[in-house]
Amino acid sequence: MLAWEWVYICVYVCWQVTGEPLKQRSDDNPAALKKRLDAYHRQTQPLVQYYAKQNLHMQVNAAKSSDTIFAAICDIFDAVKGKGKAAAVAAEN
Repeated sequence: MLAWEWVYICVYVCWQVTGEPLKQRSDDNPAALKKRLDAYHRQTQPLVQYYAKQNLHMQVNAAKSSDTIFAAICDIFDAVKGKGKAAAVAAEN
């Protein structure tokens, strides 16, 4: 599923739940979303690389269930709090 498809699904589901009229911005379309996502990745990738080199970037797979994501985040916090950076890097893998 493409990111813009996910956005439209979320909007549709929210609309069905609330029944409120939808307002669409002129730039709410697949091309504009792709452009925004490309800019986001282009601007954040240098930060990810910088912090990863210092072992300060932890990665969590957000495509998993919310329980799995929460457990992974808790594991990272526990590792950082309890054993320092080395354990946090191990928890990342």
